[in-house]
Amino acid sequence: MSDKRQPDVKHSFYVLAAETIGIKGAILLDYIWHWCKNNEAKETNFHDGKYWTFNTINSWSKLYPYMSKSVIQRTLKKLEESGYIEVGEYNKNSYDRTKWYTITASGIAVLRGDLSQNDQIDVPEWEMDEVKAGNGSSQSGAT
Repeated sequence: MSDKRQPDVKHSFYVLAAETIGIKGAILLDYIWHWCKNNEAKETNFHDGKYWTFNTINSWSKLYPYMSKSVIQRTLKKLEESGYIEVGEYNKNSYDRTKWYTITASGIAVLRGDLSQNDQIDVPEWEMDEVKAGNGSSQSGAT
């Protein structure tokens, strides 16, 4: 039997974010932010004026084997309900149920520990409309 643990993989989180949304939320939110920034740099996965990343719950559970699938689902749902992420579906095939995720200005603010001064945080250009509006949550729905 092979050992599937990966000793060279490091996971981390922002302490202020963990104090606000919990360790699991901080870990998943940072992952989403990282890949949205990565996709912005590569100019890929741009939909409805935002950069997105995607994953299935099975993929999430392989990335974070210390979180059960139900914990991951609940955590992502809480992040969405709190306005820290948006969830969409931009799959090419209608049968593909892979969810897409993007971080909101509020999500970036919680990662940076700056929840009260959204207008002064450094956010990606594609998030500036929400920051300028002072809203912190998305007004556009996924298609």
